[in-house]
Amino acid sequence: MKKLKSSWIIHGFALLHFATAWLSVAAAIPDSRMLTLMTILMTVILCMRENVNLIVTGLCIVLANILGYYFGMEIKEDFAFFSLDSELPSLQAVSSLITTEILGWIMYLFFRYFGKSFQVEEDYWNLRFPWVLLLVGVVYGVRLLISTVIQADLYAGLEMYDYFHQFLLNYILLVVLLALDVAQVHLTRRLQIGWRLLIAVPFLFVTASVAAFFAAAKLPFDWTGVPPWLEILRFLVVAVVVQMALLSLTSLVTWSLSNRKAAVNTRNEAHKAQFQYQNLKQQLNPHFLFNSLNVLNSLVLDERSGEASSYIVKLSGLYRYMLQSEKEKLVPLQRELEYVRMYVDLLKLRFSEGLEVDIAVADRFMDRDVIPCSVQLLVENAVKHNTIQPDQPLRIRIYEEDGYLVVRNNFQPKNTAEESHGVGQSYIRQQYKDAGVDIRIEPGESEYNVYLPLL
Repeated sequence: MKKLKSSWIIHGFALLHFATAWLSVAAAIPDSRMLTLMTILMTVILCMRENVNLIVTGLCIVLANILGYYFGMEIKEDFAFFSLDSELPSLQAVSSLITTEILGWIMYLFFRYFGKSFQVEEDYWNLRFPWVLLLVGVVYGVRLLISTVIQADLYAGLEMYDYFHQFLLNYILLVVLLALDVAQVHLTRRLQIGWRLLIAVPFLFVTASVAAFFAAAKLPFDWTGVPPWLEILRFLVVAVVVQMALLSLTSLVTWSLSNRKAAVNTRNEAHKAQFQYQNLKQQLNPHFLFNSLNVLNSLVLDERSGEASSYIVKLSGLYRYMLQSEKEKLVPLQRELEYVRMYVDLLKLRFSEGLEVDIAVADRFMDRDVIPCSVQLLVENAVKHNTIQPDQPLRIRIYEEDGYLVVRNNFQPKNTAEESHGVGQSYIRQQYKDAGVDIRIEPGESEYNVYLPLL
């Protein structure tokens, strides 16, 4: 199915609709059932090609049939406006072709921008093909039932489209129905599909019945007394069809937004876990442990027990902070800077006079928030990628500027660069983007500057 291009599928079915409509009108044979079946088939094939689930396929079939009827009638009205005989075989066929093209490209654009929210495993359709046939049968049966009602004496020579048009012009009624549908979909979104259908079906008929009465009585714009039951029944058929379309559309949009949000949260959690793992691995890797234990051993051998004890306290403080902030999205700047100072103190025992870190942030900014470990990570990157010598010190300055926390260091890259995964900076950037802002990175020939927004 993936080998077929969507454009081929859409154009192919549009031509099939054109031929079927032309031959049916020429032979005086009703074409609605055959055209309906082809529309359903096109929808199923597009859904299978995009690998979306069965529920979305059903909703798309419902919408395609309802919109197909409405678009077809609108095109006929346009033909009449230009004094063209819409009953001519050629114009009937053109109307069917245009309607199919419109429906196909609407589905194509929908799947292009929202399809990933509904995608399933590759073998999904092989396992559920019997359910697809059942779904097609049910939708086709409902369509035949509505066609039978339309062709019966219910409308007595009147056009159902006129009732559609009158119903859709009642904007207040449509807004109320849409609001009720959104509330219903939102309140039942966490239930299993069976319970949702059990609630949705009576909800649809109750709201459609009330809407039919309002439309027949011309409410809320006018009141002509209690309308005849036959008029209410005519509007009921229209109201049921419109409610099916609104509920299907609301369900698709709500589900898409919910799935997108879940996907973003999952990606962020995975990225956060990867960052935390990388950060922890950096702290626990043999190189770091060797340096830390070597420094600690030197302090013990030199009988500098006070400094050794302080070193152990600060080293444990690093891990304590990482564990405490593991599940926090933001931390106060004051806590982050305390963590950075402990980290810098440990580094200075290794690099002696070769490392200069100046933290100059006013107290009034200490209650602002930053991403956990973000400042420490930038200090770590500076140490990792730059030469540190007593006669060539690395100077890192941390300060506030126009609502940003700036981490600046002089740029003196090592002759042999260490491997960089780029996970940390990517995580920081993504977390700030989720908060509605972005970090700024300004590399230069002699300085490297990173601007973190203070939240």
